[in-house]
Amino acid sequence: MKNDTQSKMTSGYRTFLIVWMGQVVSIVGSGLTWFGISIWVFLETGSVTQLAVILLSSQLPRIVLSPIAGTYVDRWDRRWAMILADAGAGAGTLVMVALYLTDNLSLPALATIAAVSGAFQAFQFPAYQAATSLLVPKERYSQASGMIQLAEAIGNLIAPALGGIMIAVGGLGLLVAIDMTTFLFAVATLLAVRFPKTRVTEAGAASKGSVWHETAYGFKYIYDRKGLFGLLIYFAAVNLAFGAISPLITAYLLSITTAATMGALFSLGATGMIVGSVLASTWRGVRR
Repeated sequence: MKNDTQSKMTSGYRTFLIVWMGQVVSIVGSGLTWFGISIWVFLETGSVTQLAVILLSSQLPRIVLSPIAGTYVDRWDRRWAMILADAGAGAGTLVMVALYLTDNLSLPALATIAAVSGAFQAFQFPAYQAATSLLVPKERYSQASGMIQLAEAIGNLIAPALGGIMIAVGGLGLLVAIDMTTFLFAVATLLAVRFPKTRVTEAGAASKGSVWHETAYGFKYIYDRKGLFGLLIYFAAVNLAFGAISPLITAYLLSITTAATMGALFSLGATGMIVGSVLASTWRGVRR
Protein backbone atom coordinates (compact mmCIF):
# COMPACT_ATOMS: atom_id res chain seq x y z
CA MET A 1 0.00 0.00 0.00
CA LYS A 2 2.85 2.34 0.90
CA ASN A 3 4.64 1.55 -2.37
CA ASP A 4 1.44 2.25 -4.33
CA THR A 5 1.08 5.64 -2.63
CA GLN A 6 4.71 6.55 -3.32
CA SER A 7 4.31 5.44 -6.95
CA LYS A 8 1.25 7.69 -7.39
CA MET A 9 3.10 10.62 -5.80
CA THR A 10 6.08 10.11 -8.11
CA SER A 11 3.84 9.77 -11.15
CA GLY A 12 1.91 12.91 -10.21
CA TYR A 13 5.09 14.95 -9.77
CA ARG A 14 6.39 13.68 -13.11
CA THR A 15 3.15 14.83 -14.74
CA PHE A 16 3.55 18.22 -13.06
CA LEU A 17 7.06 18.55 -14.51
CA ILE A 18 5.80 17.78 -18.03
CA VAL A 19 3.01 20.35 -17.72
CA TRP A 20 5.44 22.84 -16.17
CA MET A 21 7.84 22.47 -19.09
CA GLY A 22 5.03 23.16 -21.54
CA GLN A 23 4.02 26.25 -19.60
CA VAL A 24 7.64 27.51 -19.49
CA VAL A 25 7.84 27.35 -23.29
CA SER A 26 4.43 29.02 -23.62
CA ILE A 27 5.38 31.81 -21.20
CA VAL A 28 8.54 32.55 -23.18
CA GLY A 29 6.51 32.69 -26.39
CA SER A 30 3.89 35.00 -24.87
CA GLY A 31 6.67 37.18 -23.47
CA LEU A 32 8.16 37.53 -26.96
CA THR A 33 4.80 38.63 -28.37
CA TRP A 34 4.04 41.18 -25.68
CA PHE A 35 7.55 42.58 -25.82
CA GLY A 36 7.14 43.01 -29.57
CA ILE A 37 3.65 44.49 -29.23
CA SER A 38 4.86 47.07 -26.72
CA ILE A 39 7.58 48.18 -29.12
CA TRP A 40 5.27 48.15 -32.15
CA VAL A 41 2.53 50.19 -30.45
CA PHE A 42 4.89 52.85 -29.12
CA LEU A 43 6.87 53.20 -32.34
CA GLU A 44 3.65 53.35 -34.40
CA THR A 45 1.90 55.91 -32.19
CA GLY A 46 4.57 57.52 -29.99
CA SER A 47 1.89 57.54 -27.29
CA VAL A 48 2.28 56.17 -23.76
CA THR A 49 -1.51 56.35 -23.41
CA GLN A 50 -2.07 54.04 -26.38
CA LEU A 51 0.47 51.59 -24.97
CA ALA A 52 -1.25 51.68 -21.58
CA VAL A 53 -4.65 51.07 -23.23
CA ILE A 54 -3.36 47.92 -24.95
CA LEU A 55 -1.88 46.61 -21.70
CA LEU A 56 -5.11 47.43 -19.87
CA SER A 57 -7.10 45.61 -22.56
CA SER A 58 -5.24 42.39 -21.75
CA GLN A 59 -5.58 42.75 -17.96
CA LEU A 60 -9.11 44.08 -17.52
CA PRO A 61 -10.89 40.86 -18.61
CA ARG A 62 -8.72 38.89 -16.19
CA ILE A 63 -9.69 41.24 -13.35
CA VAL A 64 -13.40 41.03 -14.19
CA LEU A 65 -13.56 37.29 -14.87
CA SER A 66 -11.14 35.93 -12.25
CA PRO A 67 -13.67 35.94 -9.37
CA ILE A 68 -15.97 33.56 -11.26
CA ALA A 69 -13.29 31.77 -13.31
CA GLY A 70 -12.21 29.72 -10.31
CA THR A 71 -15.80 28.66 -9.72
CA TYR A 72 -16.12 27.31 -13.24
CA VAL A 73 -12.71 25.65 -13.11
CA ASP A 74 -13.87 23.78 -9.99
CA ARG A 75 -16.72 22.35 -12.07
CA TRP A 76 -14.57 21.38 -15.06
CA ASP A 77 -11.76 18.95 -15.73
CA ARG A 78 -8.62 20.99 -14.91
CA ARG A 79 -6.59 19.56 -17.79
CA TRP A 80 -9.24 20.41 -20.38
CA ALA A 81 -9.70 23.85 -18.83
CA MET A 82 -5.99 24.50 -19.41
CA ILE A 83 -6.12 23.05 -22.94
CA LEU A 84 -9.09 25.21 -23.95
CA ALA A 85 -7.56 28.31 -22.34
CA ASP A 86 -4.26 27.79 -24.16
CA ALA A 87 -6.07 27.03 -27.42
CA GLY A 88 -8.21 30.17 -27.10
CA ALA A 89 -5.22 32.39 -26.46
CA GLY A 90 -3.39 30.68 -29.32
CA ALA A 91 -6.30 31.39 -31.67
CA GLY A 92 -6.01 35.08 -30.79
CA THR A 93 -2.32 34.95 -31.63
CA LEU A 94 -3.11 33.29 -34.96
CA VAL A 95 -5.53 36.11 -35.83
CA MET A 96 -2.82 38.61 -34.90
CA VAL A 97 -0.37 36.92 -37.28
CA ALA A 98 -2.89 37.03 -40.11
CA LEU A 99 -3.68 40.71 -39.56
CA TYR A 100 0.00 41.65 -39.34
CA LEU A 101 0.97 39.76 -42.50
CA THR A 102 -1.86 41.43 -44.45
CA ASP A 103 -1.04 44.90 -43.07
CA ASN A 104 -4.41 45.08 -41.33
CA LEU A 105 -3.20 45.10 -37.72
CA SER A 106 -4.65 48.17 -36.01
CA LEU A 107 -4.83 49.37 -32.43
CA PRO A 108 -8.57 48.53 -32.04
CA ALA A 109 -7.95 45.03 -33.43
CA LEU A 110 -4.94 44.58 -31.16
CA ALA A 111 -6.92 45.73 -28.11
CA THR A 112 -9.71 43.27 -28.97
CA ILE A 113 -7.29 40.36 -29.39
CA ALA A 114 -5.57 41.30 -26.13
CA ALA A 115 -8.93 41.35 -24.33
CA VAL A 116 -9.95 37.93 -25.69
CA SER A 117 -6.57 36.41 -24.76
CA GLY A 118 -6.83 37.96 -21.29
CA ALA A 119 -10.27 36.40 -20.86
CA PHE A 120 -8.92 32.93 -21.65
CA GLN A 121 -5.95 33.48 -19.31
CA ALA A 122 -8.39 34.25 -16.48
CA PHE A 123 -9.37 30.57 -16.64
CA GLN A 124 -5.92 29.17 -17.40
CA PHE A 125 -4.11 30.32 -14.27
CA PRO A 126 -6.58 29.02 -11.63
CA ALA A 127 -6.80 25.73 -13.54
CA TYR A 128 -2.99 25.46 -13.51
CA GLN A 129 -2.79 26.25 -9.79
CA ALA A 130 -5.59 23.82 -8.93
CA ALA A 131 -4.01 21.10 -11.08
CA THR A 132 -0.72 21.56 -9.23
CA SER A 133 -2.34 20.72 -5.90
CA LEU A 134 -3.75 17.55 -7.52
CA LEU A 135 -0.41 16.39 -8.92
CA VAL A 136 2.07 17.40 -6.22
CA PRO A 137 2.15 15.90 -2.70
CA LYS A 138 1.43 18.39 0.05
CA GLU A 139 4.97 18.37 1.42
CA ARG A 140 6.25 19.60 -1.96
CA TYR A 141 3.78 22.48 -2.40
CA SER A 142 6.48 25.06 -1.63
CA GLN A 143 8.79 23.58 -4.24
CA ALA A 144 6.03 23.43 -6.85
CA SER A 145 5.06 27.04 -6.12
CA GLY A 146 8.68 28.06 -6.50
CA MET A 147 8.88 26.26 -9.84
CA ILE A 148 5.76 28.04 -11.11
CA GLN A 149 7.39 31.33 -10.13
CA LEU A 150 10.62 30.13 -11.77
CA ALA A 151 8.72 29.57 -15.04
CA GLU A 152 7.63 33.20 -15.04
CA ALA A 153 11.17 34.29 -14.16
CA ILE A 154 12.59 32.27 -17.07
CA GLY A 155 10.13 34.00 -19.37
CA ASN A 156 11.14 37.41 -18.01
CA LEU A 157 14.80 36.52 -18.48
CA ILE A 158 14.71 35.02 -21.98
CA ALA A 159 11.85 36.79 -23.76
CA PRO A 160 13.05 40.43 -23.61
CA ALA A 161 16.65 39.73 -24.62
CA LEU A 162 15.63 37.29 -27.36
CA GLY A 163 12.74 39.51 -28.46
CA GLY A 164 14.97 42.57 -28.76
CA ILE A 165 17.26 40.70 -31.14
CA MET A 166 14.58 38.92 -33.13
CA ILE A 167 12.36 41.95 -33.70
CA ALA A 168 15.31 43.57 -35.48
CA VAL A 169 15.68 40.44 -37.62
CA GLY A 170 12.11 39.56 -38.51
CA GLY A 171 9.83 42.17 -36.95
CA LEU A 172 6.68 41.59 -34.92
CA GLY A 173 5.46 38.88 -37.31
CA LEU A 174 8.37 36.57 -36.42
CA LEU A 175 7.78 36.95 -32.67
CA VAL A 176 4.06 36.23 -32.98
CA ALA A 177 4.71 33.20 -35.20
CA ILE A 178 7.09 31.78 -32.57
CA ASP A 179 4.44 32.44 -29.91
CA MET A 180 1.94 30.40 -31.93
CA THR A 181 4.39 27.49 -32.00
CA THR A 182 4.90 27.64 -28.24
CA PHE A 183 1.13 27.53 -27.67
CA LEU A 184 0.98 24.33 -29.70
CA PHE A 185 3.80 22.85 -27.63
CA ALA A 186 1.99 23.68 -24.38
CA VAL A 187 -1.24 22.08 -25.62
CA ALA A 188 0.69 18.99 -26.79
CA THR A 189 2.18 18.46 -23.31
CA LEU A 190 -1.31 18.68 -21.77
CA LEU A 191 -2.72 16.20 -24.27
CA ALA A 192 0.12 13.80 -23.46
CA VAL A 193 -0.68 13.52 -19.74
CA ARG A 194 -3.61 12.64 -17.48
CA PHE A 195 -4.66 14.32 -14.24
CA PRO A 196 -5.98 12.40 -11.22
CA LYS A 197 -9.58 12.80 -10.16
CA THR A 198 -10.32 16.02 -8.29
CA ARG A 199 -10.45 15.60 -4.51
CA VAL A 200 -13.44 17.14 -2.75
CA THR A 201 -12.32 19.00 0.37
CA GLU A 202 -14.47 19.97 3.33
CA ALA A 203 -14.41 23.62 2.24
CA GLY A 204 -15.22 22.61 -1.33
CA ALA A 205 -18.23 20.58 -0.24
CA ALA A 206 -19.49 23.45 1.95
CA SER A 207 -19.31 25.91 -0.95
CA LYS A 208 -21.48 23.91 -3.35
CA GLY A 209 -24.34 25.85 -4.90
CA SER A 210 -24.87 28.35 -7.70
CA VAL A 211 -21.98 30.10 -9.43
CA TRP A 212 -22.63 33.29 -7.47
CA HIS A 213 -22.91 31.39 -4.17
CA GLU A 214 -19.60 29.63 -4.74
CA THR A 215 -17.92 32.88 -5.81
CA ALA A 216 -19.20 34.67 -2.70
CA TYR A 217 -18.03 31.75 -0.57
CA GLY A 218 -14.54 32.14 -2.06
CA PHE A 219 -14.42 35.82 -1.09
CA LYS A 220 -15.64 35.01 2.42
CA TYR A 221 -13.13 32.18 2.77
CA ILE A 222 -10.26 34.57 1.99
CA TYR A 223 -11.61 37.43 4.11
CA ASP A 224 -12.01 35.17 7.17
CA ARG A 225 -8.29 34.32 7.00
CA LYS A 226 -6.81 37.70 7.85
CA GLY A 227 -3.22 36.73 7.10
CA LEU A 228 -4.12 35.54 3.61
CA PHE A 229 -6.39 38.55 3.01
CA GLY A 230 -3.66 40.99 4.08
CA LEU A 231 -1.13 39.22 1.86
CA LEU A 232 -3.41 39.52 -1.18
CA ILE A 233 -3.99 43.24 -0.48
CA TYR A 234 -0.21 43.70 -0.34
CA PHE A 235 0.28 41.93 -3.68
CA ALA A 236 -2.54 43.96 -5.22
CA ALA A 237 -0.83 47.20 -4.16
CA VAL A 238 2.53 46.07 -5.56
CA ASN A 239 0.95 45.03 -8.88
CA LEU A 240 -0.95 48.32 -9.09
CA ALA A 241 2.27 50.31 -8.63
CA PHE A 242 4.16 48.22 -11.16
CA GLY A 243 1.29 48.38 -13.66
CA ALA A 244 1.28 52.17 -13.44
CA ILE A 245 4.97 52.58 -14.28
CA SER A 246 5.42 49.70 -16.74
CA PRO A 247 4.29 51.66 -19.87
CA LEU A 248 6.43 54.63 -18.79
CA ILE A 249 9.54 52.47 -18.50
CA THR A 250 9.00 51.03 -22.00
CA ALA A 251 8.39 54.46 -23.53
CA TYR A 252 11.38 56.04 -21.79
CA LEU A 253 13.83 53.30 -22.80
CA LEU A 254 12.66 53.29 -26.43
CA SER A 255 13.18 57.04 -26.55
CA ILE A 256 16.85 56.78 -25.54
CA THR A 257 18.00 53.38 -26.80
CA THR A 258 17.21 50.45 -29.12
CA ALA A 259 14.76 47.59 -28.64
CA ALA A 260 17.67 45.15 -28.29
CA THR A 261 19.21 47.17 -25.46
CA MET A 262 15.85 47.51 -23.73
CA GLY A 263 15.39 43.75 -23.95
CA ALA A 264 18.81 43.17 -22.41
CA LEU A 265 17.99 45.54 -19.54
CA PHE A 266 14.66 43.80 -18.86
CA SER A 267 16.38 40.41 -18.88
CA LEU A 268 19.05 41.66 -16.50
CA GLY A 269 16.33 42.81 -14.14
CA ALA A 270 14.83 39.30 -14.15
CA THR A 271 17.99 37.68 -12.73
CA GLY A 272 16.92 38.51 -9.17
CA MET A 273 13.61 36.77 -9.77
CA ILE A 274 15.48 33.74 -11.10
CA VAL A 275 17.62 33.50 -7.97
CA GLY A 276 14.63 33.87 -5.65
CA SER A 277 12.59 31.32 -7.58
CA VAL A 278 15.41 28.76 -7.56
CA LEU A 279 15.74 29.15 -3.79
CA ALA A 280 11.98 28.76 -3.33
CA SER A 281 11.79 25.71 -5.59
CA THR A 282 14.55 23.90 -3.68
CA TRP A 283 13.32 24.87 -0.20
CA ARG A 284 11.20 22.31 1.61
CA GLY A 285 9.16 25.03 3.31
CA VAL A 286 7.92 25.27 6.88
CA ARG A 287 5.80 22.66 8.63
CA ARG A 288 2.63 24.76 8.39
